[in-house]
Amino acid sequence: MTIREWPEQERPREKLLTKGAASLSDAELLAIFLRTGTKGFSALDLARLLLKRFGGIRGILEAEADEFCQQHGLGLSKYVQLQAVQELMQRHYHPSGVAEPSEADIAITRRLKSALELVDIKTLDHLVVGDTLVTSMAERGLL
Repeated sequence: MTIREWPEQERPREKLLTKGAASLSDAELLAIFLRTGTKGFSALDLARLLLKRFGGIRGILEAEADEFCQQHGLGLSKYVQLQAVQELMQRHYHPSGVAEPSEADIAITRRLKSALELVDIKTLDHLVVGDTLVTSMAERGLL
């Protein structure tokens, strides 16, 4: 049975629209990204296989191109798209999953704060986002 044949409230895209992205499993989110399945496998089936093979989202994102492309129904195009997603995540997300501000976080925050002060914009905070925690640099006195 294809995803189009499922009840509408169970389809990943529709579920995201009605209940929000946080209501979706990793497999459902990945299935939305994959968009289509292959003969005999829905996008959700492929997503589940990938998550199992690589041990989760982080494993998929850290896979080498040749290893990723060897998986059923995947190619270089999807690998490149995932690498672009990973880069986007790293630009306000700590890839290690730890919400502890790095020296680079502190340095760039100070530079941004100084630059913004030139145009009378006050920096209220810089949040460092990890897997399960968020750290406020203002609360830490690092602003």
